[in-house]
Amino acid sequence: AFALCFLPFWESALGGQINFVIVMAIAAFLALQESQPFSAGAILSFAALLKITPAVLIFEPMSKRNRRCLLAFLGGLVVFTSVSAGIFGMGVWKDFVSFLPWLFSQLPLDASSWSFAAVLYRLGVPQSALPVLQRVYLLCLFAVVALPVMRRIRAGLDAGDCSLQRVNTTNL
Repeated sequence: AFALCFLPFWESALGGQINFVIVMAIAAFLALQESQPFSAGAILSFAALLKITPAVLIFEPMSKRNRRCLLAFLGGLVVFTSVSAGIFGMGVWKDFVSFLPWLFSQLPLDASSWSFAAVLYRLGVPQSALPVLQRVYLLCLFAVVALPVMRRIRAGLDAGDCSLQRVNTTNL
């Protein structure tokens, strides 16, 4: 509700920026995750289709074995993709898929970019080493996010076991 009263929120919304929609979807996902997991999963799938980065939040319900949230996320991906394909046609999706190899082969090295590769390049790392370092960085980032989740799943921990221990304050 506070964001609706915030002038930069309205300026970006009226300017056609999509980031405010993604932020609101992420906030809704976090707010609804425990009480309404199905709605939370569907909202997260919508945010992930707008930009891929919110999809990393699915690791949280995955670590808690929240099947309703996971199913809603996957179902939302299918439904929202089908709706957009119905509205815009399959040509848009074919163009997107054909664009992916080029997208991942490019390293943004211009002065305005703050990507991992651009920062290393400005620090003097040879351009020939950047693709390998970029892949190592992404694998490490994935491991930092995924390994604790996979460890929790393998150990059979549920949602209560994943949270911080509560301190009993009655005896203090």
